[in-house]
Amino acid sequence: MNTNRSECLSYEQRDVQCGYCLNQGYCIQGNLQNSSDFACVCPKCVLGDLCQFSTSRFSIELEMLIEQTQGNRLHLLVPIIFFCFGMIFNTLEISTFMKQNARQAGAGLYLLINGFISQFVLVLLLTRVIYLIFVKQMTLSLITNQILCKSLPYLMTAFKNISMWLMSFVTVERALAVTWPLHSRMFRTPRFAKLVSIATLILLFSSLYMLIIEYKIVIRPDRSYISCVREIPSHNRITVQYTSLAHQLIPFLLNFIAGITVIINLGRSKAHSHQKPSRYTIAEQARQRADLLIGPFICFISALPQLIILFLDACNYEESIWFIYLTLTTFYISFLPQMITFFIYIMPSPTFKHVLLTETKFGQYLSKFIHVQKPAVAKQRSHF
Repeated sequence: MNTNRSECLSYEQRDVQCGYCLNQGYCIQGNLQNSSDFACVCPKCVLGDLCQFSTSRFSIELEMLIEQTQGNRLHLLVPIIFFCFGMIFNTLEISTFMKQNARQAGAGLYLLINGFISQFVLVLLLTRVIYLIFVKQMTLSLITNQILCKSLPYLMTAFKNISMWLMSFVTVERALAVTWPLHSRMFRTPRFAKLVSIATLILLFSSLYMLIIEYKIVIRPDRSYISCVREIPSHNRITVQYTSLAHQLIPFLLNFIAGITVIINLGRSKAHSHQKPSRYTIAEQARQRADLLIGPFICFISALPQLIILFLDACNYEESIWFIYLTLTTFYISFLPQMITFFIYIMPSPTFKHVLLTETKFGQYLSKFIHVQKPAVAKQRSHF
């Protein structure tokens, strides 16, 4: 007996797609009665449960790095260390440059402002990492989350860039002092430094205002957790990438070029006065006045790893956990100048070190145990 037969059944076709995924991710709905039963199929170079993180050149964000490492609380260790050390040494820097003798030239004012800004940057770094790690566990209102998500990266990025620009201005001022000592006087005054600092503040904050718009809160449909993500419109992506690169690369180059200029000009000047070959006196000056190169060199070394990472296409390494940790390491290294400005500019400088040890309370206490040598007049005037 033939039991094979055909039957016609009614089939109600339903759209099983959903709209929960970002960055052109393809959303597939499972149980239509359960809003949390869905999956996102992310396109290439996009990560996250909701495809909320996009990886490309110059746009690797801290939020993505912490999310990819499951918000490991060990991330708190580095920001806490930076904050504590910064609190000590930035306070010493501020107390030094609060003294008038340390602010005879514009460099002293740049470094005073930088002392306040550097510590504020480290506070923002610690606050931002705490927020990103515990955001899934905290019961904050949507408005509070939006304020923290938008303001922390904006303020931290702006003030960190301002700090790097101020340190590059110190090196440029020193290069002007040895290259055109007479004609550059007006550009090396505290008044000029104040104007430059205000202009830098305005330009940096205005050029980075898009961060406030781009950062937003993403909430899962079941409200199980929220994420702070940066979503860059496709038509703005190139502008954002090269603006970010410029703010890191230009201070980096200014520091390096100005530092080399200082040593070369000092070497040539000494070669002319002593009738010696320039190559020998330049090498001698590089050894004797290493304090003039320490600042640019530290800024150069701290910025270099992150610049290299930014030029790599992170899309090619999205599955590599080692690349995530390497990028995170270079991110933290870039904050070293904000923690050790005291060692970069005060301790190597005879003038600034003398002010610290003779005019500040901590320095006067410390001078009881070490010998304080008064700087030479030429050095004191130049404030190198």
